[in-house]
Amino acid sequence: MNILDDLNPVLLFFYYTFISIIIILIILKHRNPAKAYAYIFLIILFPVIGIILYLLFGVHYQKKRLFRKYRKY
Repeated sequence: MNILDDLNPVLLFFYYTFISIIIILIILKHRNPAKAYAYIFLIILFPVIGIILYLLFGVHYQKKRLFRKYRKY
C-alpha cells in the first residue's frame, strides 16, 4: 500500500504544493539546466531525501551572505 494513500487529503494538498514551490524555486535559481533537472528529478524520485539534499548542497548560503554584506556597503 502506498503511504500517500493513507494521508489526509488536506495534508496531501500541502505536500504537493510544497513540492511544487520547491521545484519552481529550483527552476528560477539555477542557471545550469542540468543541475536544475537533476535536483528536480531527485525531489520527484525521493521527495524527503531529495529536499534534504537540495537544502544541504543546492542552496548557496555563502553567496547569500556575501550579497547581504555587499548591500550594506
